Amino acid sequence: MRAHFCKMPRFTTGQCGWMAAICLSVLVSGSLEGAPVITRQPAAVSAYETQTATFTVAGSGVGGLRYQWRLGGNDIASATNSTLVLTNLVSTQGGTYSVALTDSAGSTASEGALLTVLPRPYPTLRFGTFVPGNAPEVPVQLLAYGGETRVLFSVAFHTNALLNPRFILETGMGSGVNNGVRGAGLTGEGDVSTSVRTDATIPGRLGVEVVLPVTLALSPGANALGRVVFDVPAGAGTYSGGLHFTNSPLALEVGSLSGTNTVPALDLIGPVVRSLGSPVLNGQSGLFLQRIEVGNPGVVTQAQVRVTVSGLTNDSLGVPIRVYNSLGKDASGAWLVYSADLSPGEARPLGLEYYVADLKTVPTPIFASDEVATIAGPSIASRTLEVDRVQFLTDAAFGGSAFLIEFPTDAGRNYFVQYAPSVEAFTQDPSKIRTARPAIPGTGSRVQWIDAGAPKTDSAPVQGARFYRVILGR
Repeated sequence: MRAHFCKMPRFTTGQCGWMAAICLSVLVSGSLEGAPVITRQPAAVSAYETQTATFTVAGSGVGGLRYQWRLGGNDIASATNSTLVLTNLVSTQGGTYSVALTDSAGSTASEGALLTVLPRPYPTLRFGTFVPGNAPEVPVQLLAYGGETRVLFSVAFHTNALLNPRFILETGMGSGVNNGVRGAGLTGEGDVSTSVRTDATIPGRLGVEVVLPVTLALSPGANALGRVVFDVPAGAGTYSGGLHFTNSPLALEVGSLSGTNTVPALDLIGPVVRSLGSPVLNGQSGLFLQRIEVGNPGVVTQAQVRVTVSGLTNDSLGVPIRVYNSLGKDASGAWLVYSADLSPGEARPLGLEYYVADLKTVPTPIFASDEVATIAGPSIASRTLEVDRVQFLTDAAFGGSAFLIEFPTDAGRNYFVQYAPSVEAFTQDPSKIRTARPAIPGTGSRVQWIDAGAPKTDSAPVQGARFYRVILGR
């Protein structure tokens, strides 16, 4: 901008009738004053020992910027670029890194960014997320120490649910040749291409050996090896494959230049979540409803399944879309927990509710699931509110069986719905009382709450066989 300043001298009576003005014009540019401005702060990094960590900063200032990286407030010698690269990490390099940006007008320090240097892990086999469908598949991963060039494992499955197993090598590991002949030990290291040997001679078993050239040796941490793909016999259950690792026909082993090690398979296959249809607006509740399904394709009962919902955007009014019946948020997004046991091969439908302020923008959720520890119960006070409307709904959007409950609320307070198989249970048999989750935030007006089963309650309601009360949360 241009600033114009004028000084006008005073004159006494009798002086000549003229006025003098001394003016100074200054052209001011916003980029010509002040310390540097940081436009991108360095971000936290986690890496294993021997790996590389990179920090980057971006900023603007007067003329050329100068950089000085610091660890714990102390300057790092020769670390004077916008990017700091730390190679062959050791544990002592962990800590908080920052950088000072300096120009001709001053200096600005960045926020601190934590570098976590993890010890190299013991090799462990893992399953990825099971993918149901006409040709279901399960990824196989190795949490590697680093330097492995040979991996052996076997996958077991139920032949009444899964047939014709085959292994597809992960893209980027080379052109694996299925059923290539390999000897014992580290034979094949240094070959120019990857080889893959499979053994399906035992019904319900698939053994896989992957041998890599040294140039493709695995890095410390999680490495995708490939995926086992199956066919599904007619009438088989989606999650009834009973997938797990086993030591037959091939033992669980890894090999590297330093020798061969037995590999534990500590992680059993986790729960699976999938959509059963797109979210649909329900005029009764003003919420978008969506049915999803959680399934257990493994061999161990899962007691607490957490479903994480991410990918939600703002609606046309700019208001964030949120999961109305979530228990909270984590780094991935909103989450809810299905707390009833999920047996091997079992699948349960859940009902998700989304609050969308404009009542028209359709949510586009992305789902993930895992098994978690027990979630702490709600904190509840003793005050009971009047429920002044209860209506049984047969709307297909609610699975054909739901109760609508309506009650007044105060803004800023939380409310909990409790349910039991009889009115008497509320006063005579507390063991039969269940509390729906999550809490219902008060709006200062009347609220309609709908019970359509999990995850709010442990099962879909039956008319005449479920009774409700609403209590005030602390």
